[in-house]
This record gives sequence, structure tokens and C-alpha cells, in this order.
Amino acid sequence: MPRRITVVSNPTSGRNSSRHAAVIELVQRAAKTRGDSVEFVQTTVPGEATKTGRRVKGSASDLAWRAVQDGADIVVGCGGDGTIGEVANGIIGTNAILGGLPLGTGNDFCRALGLTSGLEHGVDTLFDGTPRLIDAGKCGEGYFINVAGCGFDAQVAERINKGFRFLSGTPAYIAATLSTLARYKPVPLRLVVD
Repeated sequence: MPRRITVVSNPTSGRNSSRHAAVIELVQRAAKTRGDSVEFVQTTVPGEATKTGRRVKGSASDLAWRAVQDGADIVVGCGGDGTIGEVANGIIGTNAILGGLPLGTGNDFCRALGLTSGLEHGVDTLFDGTPRLIDAGKCGEGYFINVAGCGFDAQVAERINKGFRFLSGTPAYIAATLSTLARYKPVPLRLVVD
């Protein structure tokens, strides 16, 4: 039976926007050969839903939620860990399947699932792979599927996204870690768990 797939793309993720165009072409070709329908939507406010835990109009979580309301069977985050996490927030509690195409800086979530050996492999897995269950944690109003960080970890992530756009992958994390370490001041933290 043909599936309805929505790809939510974050054009600001990663360091090479031409990769997004390559993914679109690969996904369209794969959908056509398998008889599935695919729709591409693009975020307009990257990162907002991650910060607020709520669906913000134009965010990946909002677009993912709308895709499910329109009948999508699979909703794919095309970007980095933040984009895929936002897509997950948009579909948690529905019957839609989460997919991920790694186009971010670190791509830790996709790496953990074995999806970083090339775009072709990621697209093939999207169409021919077997869905598996993953855990989702809840923090405040939002969910996380990969990692939740605060303090030093969160400042390193923010530094990567704001100050090291010329680097990617491990070099970006090393540069951001060293930069943050040089001026990091610990912050008080109160953690309440059930």
C-alpha cells in the first residue's frame, strides 16, 4: 500500500545547503520507484519549538503535527538533532513513524541508529527499513529523543550553532568545547524528578 511521507527540512542545519537539494532529489526518486507519495515542507523558525517545548507556527514540530493531521504515515526530520527532535515533538502520541535524514553538524541521533553512512543509505533506510521503538523523555512541556543537556553541554551546543558555522562534525564540537571551557561559569541547578 502506498505511504504518505512528509519531509520537514531545516535549511539552516548543517553547513552545506546543496546537500538539502541532493536529499530532495534522492527522496523523490525513491518515492517514485516505490509508489509512495512525498511532500516537502521547510521550517521558517528553526529551533523555536526546542526552546519553548511548544509548537511554534512554522517550526519543525508545527509542520510535523500538521503533516500528521493531513494523513502522513511517516514524518521525516531532514536536518540535525534539533530538527529531528522537533519533528518527534510534533508526532508523539500519533501513529506516524519518525524518520531522520542527517544533515546537521553532529547528527548524534542518526549516528546512534546507524544512519550516517551516506545520504543514499539514509534514504534507502527511510523507505525499506524496519521501524523500531525508541525512548522519549519529557522535560517541561517538550520531549527529547536523543539527549537532554544543561549547563556546560547546553552552552557548547549554543556556541556551535552561533559561532562555528565554518566547521562541522567533530572539529566544530572540539572548537566549541574549548571556547566554552575557557569562559564557562557554573550555574546553580535544581532538579526535581518523580
